[in-house]
Amino acid sequence: MNATRTRPRMVAHLDGSVHRTDEVGGKAAGIDVLLRHHYPVPPALVLTTAAYRSAISAESLDLLL
Repeated sequence: MNATRTRPRMVAHLDGSVHRTDEVGGKAAGIDVLLRHHYPVPPALVLTTAAYRSAISAESLDLLL
C-alpha cells in the first residue's frame, strides 16, 4: 500500500486572501494585507517558507545557519 504524501505548497499567489506570516513570510503577508484593503499593489507570486526550507535543506545550507 502506498502512503500518499501531501507536498507543501511552493508558490503562493498574493490576492488579498489571508496568507499567514509563517506560510509566506512577513513582507509577503503585509503585501497581501494591502491587497485585501484594495491598495494599488501589482499582482505577485511568492515562494513559500516551505520552498525556502526545502531549498536550504536540499543543499545542506541549514548547517551554515
